[in-house]
Amino acid sequence: MSSDPVFREIANRSRDVGVVDASESLLLINAAPDVLLGTVTLVTGWLLLVVVVDIQRGMPFESHAPRRLRWASYVVVVGVIGHALLSAWADTALLAEVGRHGEGFLAYAARHLFDTSAWWLVAALLSVFAAAFGAGRRLAEDADGLI
Repeated sequence: MSSDPVFREIANRSRDVGVVDASESLLLINAAPDVLLGTVTLVTGWLLLVVVVDIQRGMPFESHAPRRLRWASYVVVVGVIGHALLSAWADTALLAEVGRHGEGFLAYAARHLFDTSAWWLVAALLSVFAAAFGAGRRLAEDADGLI
């Protein structure tokens, strides 16, 4: 047993649910959504940074910007779904640890997916930007032979 406390704010509870002496597995389950969120942020940030560097170098359509933007969109979608599933798992594990029963895994996962609805818009915008950069790349390739 660990002496580290674990607290989670669970949506249908009036206050936080916590365990003072949490096991190592409960600590890992509780930290998993945050680790995934950090990983998604780093990967997406890196992909977008490379696109911005290409734009600043004056080569937005000569590089792999459409592919990088598309991959950033995929990473955000996978991250949103993974975060919702991991958060629901952490919620149900913590409730089971304290001896309470909640609404169930699928209800918590649906609630977390709904709470992250703004990130679906971010993924859609990245996908739209990828399509726009792809069209710009095709136009740039067509214009190369004309000048």
